Amino acid sequence: MADGWTREQLFLALRLYFETPFGKLHRSNPEIIELATRIGRTPSAVAMKLSNFASIDPKIVESGRKGLSGASAADRAAWAAFTNDWTTAVTATEPALQPIVTMTEVEAMQKRRIGQDFFRRAALGNFNNHCCATGIGETRLLVASHIVPWADDSQNRLNPGNGLCLSATHDRAFDAHLITLDDNWRWQVSRTLLEEADEPTRTLFRPLTGKPIRPPATISLSSDLMRQHRERAQQRHCYG
Repeated sequence: MADGWTREQLFLALRLYFETPFGKLHRSNPEIIELATRIGRTPSAVAMKLSNFASIDPKIVESGRKGLSGASAADRAAWAAFTNDWTTAVTATEPALQPIVTMTEVEAMQKRRIGQDFFRRAALGNFNNHCCATGIGETRLLVASHIVPWADDSQNRLNPGNGLCLSATHDRAFDAHLITLDDNWRWQVSRTLLEEADEPTRTLFRPLTGKPIRPPATISLSSDLMRQHRERAQQRHCYG
């Protein structure tokens, strides 16, 4: 490749790009420094590569923000490959990011879903670590919520476009299809929560009705996946 970056290095950089808020794509970011050490690059080179990716990120371009203008054909090809098959791309980067661990730790790690750390970081980072329903910004209270469940769509398990950042309570309501989003990305609340639940529950969810979602920062959400969630919600609960 013209700038000496291998496909593996580009994928590792892309993974970090999707995990990192736009405002933190700088050489002093500890995670950029760590990746630079792992792949034998300088922090400045990694930060520059991530900023190049920002210049071809549709969500960044649409928002009027700008990355660097030096994205290469190889950068664009890596972007297309990564975003066309999130699961394969993220899985491919896992071995290069694993620390040196004991056999006991290895066994524990093998029980974890491949890529779940990536999905959480990317989904939360896409909403700048704030709940997209309430605006809560305490990360210990936030969940990366799949729009279509992990078990139901292997191709989109690690796709951040299949993820919302929600508070734990709202995640449970979304997972139970008690709340959903309409075609215009406004919240819909089931009658179960608005009429049949106890007063504290009604008080919590009533203000959400018709409220627009907090917009994602970098990765557009999938309208098709959201439609699937909405249809299931309408099959299970009464809305409107």
